[in-house]
Amino acid sequence: MAYRLVVSDTVEVPIKFTANDGGKNASFFFHLLAKRLSQDEFKSIIDAADGRSVSEFLVEQITGWRGQRLVVDDSGQPAAYSPEAMEAMLGLVGLPGIVFSAYIEACGAKGKEKN
Repeated sequence: MAYRLVVSDTVEVPIKFTANDGGKNASFFFHLLAKRLSQDEFKSIIDAADGRSVSEFLVEQITGWRGQRLVVDDSGQPAAYSPEAMEAMLGLVGLPGIVFSAYIEACGAKGKEKN
């Protein structure tokens, strides 16, 4: 008998942060769409330690975005998702860590918060 989880193999990852924009704080909030990793998949990636950066790992897992305005195209409009646009986004210092933490949290289960 085969068993499987009833949750989707994709996750929506909320990302919220501020960045210094010429001395002012610019706030950003958007969602990334990504592949869900199982515990075994996550462990094998960590154990492999194949020299990939966090950004390279994230570009492989993320498949789209919704509501982002950090990365723009040549016309100044928010860029459509592409691996290259994702790489540009992850070029902001500190953002790969924020995205990685949010992604791992989105892949897993959460306990009930106390009131």
